[in-house]
Amino acid sequence: MSSSSSPSASAFVRTRATLPEYTFDPLALNHILDPDNRDNRERVKRFMIERRELYTPRFDIPLDQERDLAYERLRNIGEAGFISVLDFETNPLNIFAGKWRYAMQHHQPVRTNPIRSA
Repeated sequence: MSSSSSPSASAFVRTRATLPEYTFDPLALNHILDPDNRDNRERVKRFMIERRELYTPRFDIPLDQERDLAYERLRNIGEAGFISVLDFETNPLNIFAGKWRYAMQHHQPVRTNPIRSA
């Protein structure tokens, strides 16, 4: 039996036909989700996509490996100039651009100073 003739496929087609068409604008959603420093946040996202292997989430890894990975990710973002320890004083909302995972949120205050002052 092909998937197009299965009962669930035909039910999906019938149900889908009754739903209104929606248009989705990802830029409008980003405008809502990224309330500040939008240009820098967009650059951070492109930076992470270019380094997808490093920034792909990993689960069920040992704590020491998770710590090292969070530090490496944050160090890369800091060295690329997206965030700085000076942001705490000059542009505090910019520090959130690098906080896309909990582990990085935890490490940033601890690790930012050595990253940018070295």
